[in-house]
This record gives sequence, structure tokens and C-alpha cells, in this order.
Amino acid sequence: MKNLFLFVFLSIFTLTSCAQGEKTFEEKYNIQFVYSYQPDTWSLVKYDTLSSEEKARFTAFISKCLSKYPEDFFSKINLKYIVLGKDMMFDKDNRAAVPDNYKDQMYFSYRESYEDYYIAHTVFHEMNHYAEFSIWDTYRYNWPAWKALYNGSRKGGETAYADSDVVDYYSIGTGPAGFINLYSTLGEEEDRSDLIAFFMNDLEDEHKQMMEKVKTDIVLQKKMKLLLKMYKEKLGFDSLLVTYTKEMLL
Repeated sequence: MKNLFLFVFLSIFTLTSCAQGEKTFEEKYNIQFVYSYQPDTWSLVKYDTLSSEEKARFTAFISKCLSKYPEDFFSKINLKYIVLGKDMMFDKDNRAAVPDNYKDQMYFSYRESYEDYYIAHTVFHEMNHYAEFSIWDTYRYNWPAWKALYNGSRKGGETAYADSDVVDYYSIGTGPAGFINLYSTLGEEEDRSDLIAFFMNDLEDEHKQMMEKVKTDIVLQKKMKLLLKMYKEKLGFDSLLVTYTKEMLL
């Protein structure tokens, strides 16, 4: 990965290796990192073990991403384990993350080709899937209020793996009006997850570019208010809505 990965590791090392008397990241957030093989619900997740150096760097990077959430957030969504591995696959597809609410765990994968901004984006995207399951007991909840704003398909995000090497699903503006990108049109749950991912990810100016797009699209504004209100009322994460409201005034 690029130098930013190493920079993040050095600058936030105290998140995972604190001075005497200071809580570690795991203690502070009531979460446990797991590096050995951890069975998943579907018996489809496979990954290699991180080297010592990779484990230290990747743990620090993931900790930095997850530190954007309130300290009690993981307890509220019943997330107990963060499983870190290398070159992860779900069945036959490469995956940067896999949520497994049934076993109270989230998988994140290091891969040499993954850019920092992509890993961070994936963290926030998949955390939304995990959070939604904790609320609605399904990864694909058809939210009536969201349905009124959604005119995309319901193919599911996994359909993008077939042609993502030739189709740009990810970039802002690749989708029709009312969507942040093409990937968001594959399902209501993907629409919400990518909105929250772009909003929470500051790397490569994702947040800034996303807000520029939102300010020009009335449907996206309605979606953002609905989504961030859900984070406030259902998950106790109210600072997202506060930030959004302030930025919309700028």
C-alpha cells in the first residue's frame, strides 16, 4: 500500500499500543481483534494469515477508521470481533470485508493492491450493512421510506463482481440522478451503504466530492437526511447529522 498506510500506522500507534494507564483501542471500544482462522456462518470466507508487520500496520489502519464511531457503537450493534486477514475471498470473489452478524464478527482484508481510500471506504460501507442488520435482522431491508426515493434495481451488490473490471461502478457521478454512483443502483441497502461510506471517508477527498454532488441533487439530500436521522435515532450516532446539516449551509 502507499506511504499513507505507514504514516497512519506511525501517527496512531497509540490507538493499539497505549502508555501505561491508558486504555487500548480494544478496551475503549469493547472490541476484540482476531488474527487466526475464524469460521464464518456460511463456510465461504477464506483468507491468509497476516505477517507480523502487516498485522501491526493493518490493525492500526482499521483502528483509525473505526475510531470515527462512538465508543459504545459496537456494543449497540452487537459487534464483538474484528477478524483481520490477508487476500480474503468470499466463495470465489475477492473481498475487502465481510459482515457476519450471526457470529458477531466483521472480517477485513489486507491486499497489496488495495489503496488506503478503498479500504477505508469499504470499512464504512460494510459497517453500515452490519448496523442495518442489527436494526432490521436482514441485510436487505426494504425500508418503505427509502423505497419512495429509490428507483434502482434489486440485483444486489454481488452482481458487480462479474464486470467490475470493465464497468466503473464506484466513481461519483457514474449513476443516474438520485444516486451517488452506479453501484448504489444495485439495491436499496447498497445505496445507503455507499452514501454513508462516502460521507465518512475523508481520504482522496471522497467526503468533499460527495457533498458537492449532494448539494446539486434534491433526491440525494432527502436520502442523506433519512439515513443520518436513522443513525441518530436507532444507533445513537448523532454527530453525522450535525456535520451534514452544518455543511449544507456552507
